[in-house]
Amino acid sequence: MKLAYLLIFMFLLWSCSSSEQVVNQGPHPELIELSSLPALPEEQSPGKKTRLSVYFFVLNDGTVNEVRMINSSGYADWDEEAIRKMRQWRFAEFDNNNSTDGRWVPQNISVVYQKQVNMSLGELISNTKAEADSLYTLLQSGVPYQNLAEELWESGSGSHGSYLGIIGLDRYPENVRANLVDLQENQYTHPIRVGNRYVIYKRFDPDTQWEYANK
Repeated sequence: MKLAYLLIFMFLLWSCSSSEQVVNQGPHPELIELSSLPALPEEQSPGKKTRLSVYFFVLNDGTVNEVRMINSSGYADWDEEAIRKMRQWRFAEFDNNNSTDGRWVPQNISVVYQKQVNMSLGELISNTKAEADSLYTLLQSGVPYQNLAEELWESGSGSHGSYLGIIGLDRYPENVRANLVDLQENQYTHPIRVGNRYVIYKRFDPDTQWEYANK
């Protein structure tokens, strides 16, 4: 069976290379959204890992401004495309007390080839754990997921809910994927901390039509 995407595990690097002139600034924000890296030119077998050391310059809103790959995969074209993809990744926003425009974030990346997994997902995003726990209690009491999403959009609190459509699980960091991979249709997760917020995901039938989606 053909391997369709790259599963990426992230670990912090606590030292930096002086030859790259990158300053290790902390604390490090959390990686919250990824996009798949390209397949390497050589044939890969399941479970085979390619290890990379990468520095990201992350702006205060969590977007990536610059990527420096410290060690090469051995394929210049692949490195270039991988860097382009990594610029689309997103980290958690910095707190409001951060006085700089951004900071360097070191990451050690192990790339493992896995089969692609897609799901029809919705999300309820809360700014606080208390709000997320309240939403979870309402879901357990039978309040429809869509109703809560609509109320969040109209509340003006900055929290929101939406139907995402068919999503590849490779876009999520490992802690989120671990909670989604065994989720059955019409089931929802407990509140999961994702960066500075808390998210309750629900898996829908792939044919779901949600008129309130992404307003």
